[in-house]
Amino acid sequence: MEDFYIETVLYDQIDIIGLKTGLTQLQEFNYRIISEHWKRFNNDLHRITGHASSSSDWVKYGIIYKQNEKFNYLACVPYDINCSYPSNMIRKSIPAGYYALFRHTGKMTDLTQTMSYIFKEAIPTENLNMVIRENIGIIFIEKYDRRFNWNKPDSIIDLLVPVIK
Repeated sequence: MEDFYIETVLYDQIDIIGLKTGLTQLQEFNYRIISEHWKRFNNDLHRITGHASSSSDWVKYGIIYKQNEKFNYLACVPYDINCSYPSNMIRKSIPAGYYALFRHTGKMTDLTQTMSYIFKEAIPTENLNMVIRENIGIIFIEKYDRRFNWNKPDSIIDLLVPVIK
């Protein structure tokens, strides 16, 4: 796959605040659900006090996780002690551990193709052993930062899959 990149990295725990939505088992529906969810989250982002969303080193995460046999998506930002947030948002932690890092370059509409490639080809080829991270059952993390530029061909999103090293 063009512009595909992989390495295994060790991440420290990251505390986050976000807005949760449920997912289906069908990717084509989930893409629409997640797109609408990001609109809601971004509209509410100003309600998180103490969050530096306008700084040049901003970071947002999209997390797919399993809880009580249901798949969920959490649009979120890092949390620190100075933050306060509205009651419709939740606070969680991304557990420390090893994550396989993949890089998606391109339009958002091609993200499902990249995800399919990761799970069907890259993970088996690289002999990576996935693990669902404790606490919130993380399956997959999208990391957005200043390199992200909505639907532009040079847009970059880091994709993290929890693995056993």
